[in-house]
Amino acid sequence: MGLLPLLVLVLMVYVSVIDSQARCGENAVCIYESFGLHVPQRNERCDENLGYRCVCNNGYEGDGFNCTRPVRCGENAICIHGPFGQQVPFMRERCNEKYGYQCVCADGYEGDGFNCTNSCNPNPCLNGGTCTKPPEQAFQCNCTNHYSGQYCTAAKCGENSVCTLGSVGMHFPLMNERCDEKYGYRCVCKNGYEGDGFNCTRPVRCGENAICIHGPFGQQVPFMRERCNEKYGYQCVCPFGYEEDGFNCIRKTK
Repeated sequence: MGLLPLLVLVLMVYVSVIDSQARCGENAVCIYESFGLHVPQRNERCDENLGYRCVCNNGYEGDGFNCTRPVRCGENAICIHGPFGQQVPFMRERCNEKYGYQCVCADGYEGDGFNCTNSCNPNPCLNGGTCTKPPEQAFQCNCTNHYSGQYCTAAKCGENSVCTLGSVGMHFPLMNERCDEKYGYRCVCKNGYEGDGFNCTRPVRCGENAICIHGPFGQQVPFMRERCNEKYGYQCVCPFGYEEDGFNCIRKTK
């Protein structure tokens, strides 16, 4: 055999040897495959021809050259895969984008798939308001009764009531249309009236010779005679021996 063919043969063997020698990636180790032994000193020249190969360390996954930790989706998130975003529940603990998986927030939540929040839980709407999640908005409060505003804190005071600043008790009638609890305001009944600040009525004074009763059995409540308001279940009636409407009671005649 001539010198040139011999050199070519040596070169081919050398290239073959080089091709079989791999450098293991970060977070990987060279093992002797027959026994599964870790041989980290061969990480730079992990030769497959000699029975070695690169594998990812425990807690990582990949091909031995590119090893990454599996991705755990956040609370209230799901793992999806494929062009149609099919949910893959069993991959939620190892939802790795490298293999086409992706963490996304579940319906009703928003975020990046790792930190998912529901802006309606807990409910930010006050005074009986309900929270909804419209598109392109963090949340929306649907207010009830006399309230409005972002958090259902702005109230419209009723007739015979006034908006006051709670901490100092000052009246601000100009705020009656938007008496906002968020800033410490609230609706209260004017002097001489009673109620919840939205429905204010004058207390009812029973007539002469009348009594104030309350409850299903008509129990007499003497201390409420001057403010016997039907709104709260009280009623002026004429006592035994008298008749009429509770405001003008006259003694019965034989």
